[in-house]
Amino acid sequence: MSEDGFLLTNYHVIRNAQKVLVLQGDRELTAKTVVVDPSNDLAVLKVDSPSTPIPLGNIHNVVLGDSVMTIGFPNVLLQGRSPELTKGEVNSLYGLQDDPRLFQTSVQIQPGNSGGPLLDEFGNAIGITEATLNPLITLKTEGSIPQNVNYAVKISYAKLLVDTVPDLRNQLPPAATTKRDPTEVVSNACKSTVLILVWARTVRG
Repeated sequence: MSEDGFLLTNYHVIRNAQKVLVLQGDRELTAKTVVVDPSNDLAVLKVDSPSTPIPLGNIHNVVLGDSVMTIGFPNVLLQGRSPELTKGEVNSLYGLQDDPRLFQTSVQIQPGNSGGPLLDEFGNAIGITEATLNPLITLKTEGSIPQNVNYAVKISYAKLLVDTVPDLRNQLPPAATTKRDPTEVVSNACKSTVLILVWARTVRG
């Protein structure tokens, strides 16, 4: 989010973490958890390193059919640690059971995509990719397999979390207002999106 190393991700990515590392290029950085919002599945982390920020967009400019994309690191043990791109559209302005906190998109995501930016054509983050509709559960409960149904937390909820961190909002770049070449959006996103590695404590009970 900022040039001095503030990051956004999903809370479930770092839940129960004993240690969090961020891979930024070929560098391995220790990340500190600054603030979390479990109810909206969001977390702000901080690394001591200069970084390339992605501007946070305005969800009120989002309409059905908007082209969106994400950069992430799905299934790193199988697919590797290089950033990977997927594209799609905004399919609904609401999430599961009309949840107002979420966008539904056709941007394909897998385990490892959680916490990545959902980018608009301006290069703004309008959401944080969170989950996909589980096909096995849906098959059991509804008798059908969902076709590419995925969700992202709207960036407006992240902005509320950002406002709880002193002076952080003043460090964020302004939202872009001009559509950019897709290759430029992807290039900037690759510089700004990092792989988070988590050592989790075992929870017994």
